Amino acid sequence: MKSFKSSCLKALILASSLSFSVAFSAENAGCVMGSPVAETKTLVAKILETLKNDEEALHKDFAKVEKEISENLSPKIDINKIALYVTPGPIMKTATADQKEEYNKALLAFFINSYSTAFKSFTKEVSVIVNDLRPGMDKKDTVLVSTVVVIDKSGNPNSKIPVGLVMFRDNANCTWKYVDFCVDNVCAVSNVQSQISSIKAENLVALTKIINDHNQSVLKGM
Repeated sequence: MKSFKSSCLKALILASSLSFSVAFSAENAGCVMGSPVAETKTLVAKILETLKNDEEALHKDFAKVEKEISENLSPKIDINKIALYVTPGPIMKTATADQKEEYNKALLAFFINSYSTAFKSFTKEVSVIVNDLRPGMDKKDTVLVSTVVVIDKSGNPNSKIPVGLVMFRDNANCTWKYVDFCVDNVCAVSNVQSQISSIKAENLVALTKIINDHNQSVLKGM
């Protein structure tokens, strides 16, 4: 089932690597931060359940599946941090608050579209292993949650795809947020940053339109 792996890698080229310094940060008083591993296991279970329940729709009505994946994943992505990282500073500085909000919506949809597309080759044999962190790592600001997507039960090396999920400690909201994902050591956000830089948009409104047009073409299967 190399098609699933190829889809993941293709999605990464389209999607959004954030490299943050790993530094100790005390949690806010009264904030009991959950485990990034536990939160990832919960999210993965929800997405797999959605895919297994809607396997037929993967080919007939993928927009429905993508919508359900988005409902689970969107609240857990720190799109503000990603936007600041991938977008040229000059056009961000000249944009209004409303323009930034619309841009972040477009960028989030772009990220979700690309991530969801990787699951078009999903079958009920697919499972995900979420590995534990090394002791003490959950006290860092940024952690890499290591997961393995198992395509089938063959035991073939090609049936196991390493997927790293980068999570950032969001003390303000007392939770962990995803800021990147990497498949076979190929990360996402830096690819988006390079693509956005190559567009040379004059302002954030123009860049938002380009991303929205792309999102619409993906939904139409173009």
